[in-house]
Amino acid sequence: MQFIKLSILLALLTFMFGCASTKPVLLEESTSDGQVRYSVIIKGKEKLKIYEGLYTAWYPNGTKKTEVNYVTGLKQGTELFWDAFGIKLRETKYDKGLKQGKEIHWDTRGRLKREVMYFNDLQEGPEITYDTAGNKIKEEYYSAGVKTGTETGYDENGRKIYESQYLNGKKNGVESFYDYSSGDIPTVTVIQWIQGEVAP
Repeated sequence: MQFIKLSILLALLTFMFGCASTKPVLLEESTSDGQVRYSVIIKGKEKLKIYEGLYTAWYPNGTKKTEVNYVTGLKQGTELFWDAFGIKLRETKYDKGLKQGKEIHWDTRGRLKREVMYFNDLQEGPEITYDTAGNKIKEEYYSAGVKTGTETGYDENGRKIYESQYLNGKKNGVESFYDYSSGDIPTVTVIQWIQGEVAP
């Protein structure tokens, strides 16, 4: 009798709260922005969609727009973005829904534009910016998503043209500018900063 009552109770709870589909359901959608194909696990009576597996989107012209894998609703692995002409614009790595490691950006001609480091979805470490010739023109550093340490700018010849110090996202300390108009030995101009304000 106790077993029968327990079975009835479990059946009622299943009916009230719904049950999860254990196998992903493949869905396709077409919009004015293009086409999307993805798989979901549908849970509960509200039919909550949880992404599971490969998510792919295309532009209206049929060119792939983005692609990323999901595990239990969270991005996992490498996410890729392309423009409408098939040029890769961005590559981001995820672990359990959080950005991890190097994120790479390219311009619309496929040239390296920027590299950003992440840890647990926050910028951590160097961010490097390049010009259209592939030369490094800026290097800055982040800790837990906040700019800190030294930011350095370079000209097309790789010469340092400025150097700034940051603390908690604000300029703090000595900022130096290097002028090479008189030759290879630069003229240096210095500004002192205190928590984002120019020192008196």
